[in-house]
Amino acid sequence: MKIVKPKQIITALVEDQIVKIEEVESHTHYKKCQITSNFGIKKINEVIFENCTFDRLDFKQMEFLDVIFDNCNLASGDFSEGLIYRSEFKNCQLSGANFIDSKQKNVKWQGCLLSYANYSSSNMESVHFIEGRMTESYFQDCQLKNVIFEEIDANGVDLVGSKLTGLDISKAHFDFLNLDISLAKGLKIGYDQAYKLITLSGIEIVE
Repeated sequence: MKIVKPKQIITALVEDQIVKIEEVESHTHYKKCQITSNFGIKKINEVIFENCTFDRLDFKQMEFLDVIFDNCNLASGDFSEGLIYRSEFKNCQLSGANFIDSKQKNVKWQGCLLSYANYSSSNMESVHFIEGRMTESYFQDCQLKNVIFEEIDANGVDLVGSKLTGLDISKAHFDFLNLDISLAKGLKIGYDQAYKLITLSGIEIVE
């Protein structure tokens, strides 16, 4: 699957500064900055956040276009009802983050800690989760198209209520998943995963 990368023209570097999120400017690389917030902002585009800290993690209904988060702590952040388009999260802490009712297209999550994150009721197209950990995260009642879990710890991921035609977990690592077998038609799995998923259907294998 081809993910369209962020389209960025970066012309400025801001390093080791305290920056209000309302004053974040496009085409800027923010490095080791403390991002504060008063009343929030609706849209961020063509920005890199590298090793930044965020005093407030309320991103509800925000739009992120062509944005890269690199090694940022966003644990328990609220991204619900937002739009994430052509963006990347690299080596970020996102445990317990809330993405309920979000829309995501051409998004790459690489090396992130996503345990207990909640993506339920989201619309996801061309989204790639690679490496890292997403144990016991939630993808209930999602619309999935060209979504891949690759070389990532996906144990206990909850996919109940989601049609899995557009999901590829053939290179994911797990012992157990929660899903509806009746909605699993078209799910892509590896040969070594078949036994684990057969047991979910209630089928008994006897010798």
